[in-house]
Amino acid sequence: MNATREHKPVTIVLPYVTPILAALAIVFSVSVLIGWATNSLLIARINARFIPMAPATALCFVLLGAVLLLRQGQPDHRILRRLWQALAGIVLLFNIAILTLTAFLSFFDLSLDIEQWLAAASLSGQGYVTGIMSPVAAALFTLLSSAVLLSLPAREGNHWRDRLAQVAAAIVFLLAGILITGYWYGAPLLYGGTITPMALTTALAFLLLGGGFLFEGANAFFSHWMLSASIFSRFTRRVIPGAAGIVLILGWLHATVIEESHPTYHALFVALSALISTGFVALLTVVTARQTQNAVTQAGQELRESEQRYQTLAEVSPVGIFRTDAQGLTIYVNRRWCEISGMSAGEAPGNGWLKAVHPDDREKLTGNWQDAVQEQSVSRADYRFLKPDGSVTWVIGQAVPEKDESGRILSYIGTITDITEHKQAEEQVRQYVKRLSRLNYIARAASATLNLDELLEIIYREVMAAVPAEAFFIALYDQTKNELDFRIREDKGKREPPERRPLGAALTARVVTSKRPLLIRDYEREKDRLPPIKLWGTQQAPASWLGVPMLIGDRIVGVISVQAYHPDAFGDAEQELLATIGNTAAVAIENARLYAAEQHRAARLTDILRLSMELTVLREEKTVLSTLVARAAAIMESSTCTVMFIDAGTNEAVLAAQVGLPENTPSNLRVPLALPLIHQMLETGEPMILKDINHDAPQMRTVLVRPDVRAFFAYPMVRAGDVIGIITFSKLTPHSPSMEEITACRLLAERAAVALENARLYETVRQELTERKRAEEEVRAALEQKETLLREVHHRVKNNLQAIISLMDMHAAQIEDAGIRQFLKELEEQARTMSLVYEQLYQSEDLAQVDMALYLQKLASNVLEAFAGGRAIKLDLKLAPVSLDVAQAMPCGLIVNELLTNSLKHAFPPRFRGKPALHIALKKHGKSYRLTVGDNGIGLPAGYDWQKGKSLGLRLVHLWAAHQLGGALGRLKGPGTNYSLRFGV
Repeated sequence: MNATREHKPVTIVLPYVTPILAALAIVFSVSVLIGWATNSLLIARINARFIPMAPATALCFVLLGAVLLLRQGQPDHRILRRLWQALAGIVLLFNIAILTLTAFLSFFDLSLDIEQWLAAASLSGQGYVTGIMSPVAAALFTLLSSAVLLSLPAREGNHWRDRLAQVAAAIVFLLAGILITGYWYGAPLLYGGTITPMALTTALAFLLLGGGFLFEGANAFFSHWMLSASIFSRFTRRVIPGAAGIVLILGWLHATVIEESHPTYHALFVALSALISTGFVALLTVVTARQTQNAVTQAGQELRESEQRYQTLAEVSPVGIFRTDAQGLTIYVNRRWCEISGMSAGEAPGNGWLKAVHPDDREKLTGNWQDAVQEQSVSRADYRFLKPDGSVTWVIGQAVPEKDESGRILSYIGTITDITEHKQAEEQVRQYVKRLSRLNYIARAASATLNLDELLEIIYREVMAAVPAEAFFIALYDQTKNELDFRIREDKGKREPPERRPLGAALTARVVTSKRPLLIRDYEREKDRLPPIKLWGTQQAPASWLGVPMLIGDRIVGVISVQAYHPDAFGDAEQELLATIGNTAAVAIENARLYAAEQHRAARLTDILRLSMELTVLREEKTVLSTLVARAAAIMESSTCTVMFIDAGTNEAVLAAQVGLPENTPSNLRVPLALPLIHQMLETGEPMILKDINHDAPQMRTVLVRPDVRAFFAYPMVRAGDVIGIITFSKLTPHSPSMEEITACRLLAERAAVALENARLYETVRQELTERKRAEEEVRAALEQKETLLREVHHRVKNNLQAIISLMDMHAAQIEDAGIRQFLKELEEQARTMSLVYEQLYQSEDLAQVDMALYLQKLASNVLEAFAGGRAIKLDLKLAPVSLDVAQAMPCGLIVNELLTNSLKHAFPPRFRGKPALHIALKKHGKSYRLTVGDNGIGLPAGYDWQKGKSLGLRLVHLWAAHQLGGALGRLKGPGTNYSLRFGV
């Protein structure tokens, strides 16, 4: 490691040696190909000693150079590996073919004088005119391409191939160096005359490619050996400089002494030079090797000490540690790894460790590990070990690649950590979350639906999804009847019909009575202490049985049970889960049951209300009775329904209507009221309830018509404190009516009593109305006669008044005294006023009321016509629609007549310069009327007092107002003369 740090620049540069040498070989070869293609001898002109290589040789160099360049990018990339493998194979096959053809078809001469051949080749400047490479080149190509192919699995652990490939590359490298040395010294006899020559460019290209292959990746065998700390320093300081110095010295002697002074000793000098060079290099190598051996020994000792420390650390580590080679094959595991996996250290190497992996994780883990090795990346995975004792250990394994300085993966080192407790905690949390999810789903379903059947189906699905059961049931407990209602039952996937049965003493009954869960792991082992199993479904006794109560506080709602046909199917976890679901379901089921009961109660009350409304519109008692018994039996879900009336004379109950009794039942069936139960019901007004006639009152069998009736229920029909009848219901099975049923029966009895009383009252009222109608017709006829007579009376009075008016008018015409004529005229107007009232009465529809607006309008017109004397006098009328009887209308008319007459006589003398006007107003104020009459004339003299005056008309007006109308007449202030009269209704 120290030497590596000392020569860090070299280790950085060496990885680039191979691509540089490969690129140079390609450049040489491509230039030769270009020269052949363009018929150029540019390369030959550079140096007369450079003989152009053949084009086939150049092409092979291009291919092998490309191979080396491709290997530098991603040596483990599958496509690139296949590509340079194919290229190397092509070169190998091509050169083997050349060697074969050369040896057996050309029969090349191994004794050829090399110097003559070189001279001929140098003179021609083209080497082989035909372009065929030499056999030596073909042999070297064969070695080099074989080295490339042999190195294919070098990165996969086949080290012998790697070594063999390095040897082949070294041979190519050394032979190319020897050939180049021979050309350098001009000594072809150095080869012994038995080797076919090749071009210098060919030898140089082989030198480049061979060296490039040796230094490929900077971690191949040869380069790795050259780069080791002690060897690199010694060779760079001793062997390489010494060998280079000897070669240079011998070359100088050969060039300056031997070739010029002693050419006959040329071959001997070359041989001695080779021996001296080889011996010197060998001597330096031996010395260096000894020192290197010491350094290697020391480094080995340090390595062993380091490995021992690593081994000690790995053995005491609390986590499992393993190590693999570059291909992912295990080579070491520590003691903790063996404890975790349950496998011995001798079984783990290679892929043996996979045998301890859980079969369900093996394939996935193998693929994950192979991908990490192929991608040379970090591996991380959670998996399980299955120990020989059957226990499972969860681990988290992770491994990272171990690389050398050049980045090449040497091995993988990894750890495994026991996470079983963590996984168990995760599983517990997951189960807890799953349990909460199921409980939450049930709770949400309970809030979303109040339909009991839908809710039970949801509970069934959730339980079967959470517990590995083969059979299942939900039984609701009916405390009033002490029965179990098996609403959902399923055995081996087959749904069984619902069933109700008494509680009994089986396993479910034990859960109900104890209100505790019951877990049976193996019924055969535990049956001595257990009650018998109630068989159902497949009629096969389960081996495992689990039942939990559904509780609300201390009250049990029902039982949830799961069964299996193999022992130990359920444990504490299933019991805890099922108990939690049961407690959650209990509230939801109770809410659904209460909702269903409320819906049933509301529906029953609605039916009773509708029946009551239907009975209300019925008038005949027979129709009321038939409708009542038919509808009441349906509402109460009863097998029979009867209505019986009380016959106080005979002290019996007489059948009035029935449904459900045999056809031969007497229509006048009578039941003595003296029977104790019936007598008690009639005395107390409370219902008679027989839950089971056979047990509660067998003596009632003589009264009941149907012998198959088991439960009987009767309620008295009371009206105004008296029992008018009895309504009864019955069922064919023992039954205890609930408070809701008792209330419904009471309501039916009340509505029936009301309906029957209404029917009877209707009949009575109908008869009374018939009599009253006849009486009304008689009264109406009498009224019509009286009305006709009254009209005649009004008409006769009016005619009589008209006759009097006519007589006064005749007498006034015969009297000469103007005062008397005026007096008679005023009397005539008063009579006409009274006549006008009777005219209004007999002409109107109402003979008792007078329309005052119409009456006063006609009255005022008559007064103006009589006393205006041709003057233009305005009449202002503000009359509300008021009607008064004759007793009030007559004095009102006389008062208006008198006041208007006085106004016309005295309010507008000749000296009056204004526009004369009269006004009359009549309004109603609450329970009184106000009548206003006046003018805009000169008014009364100042200080005028009607009581002291001589006007008889005003005295009459005050008298009529006070005595006949009960009102008060007052004078209003202002211009003219205006009076106001207020009187009551």
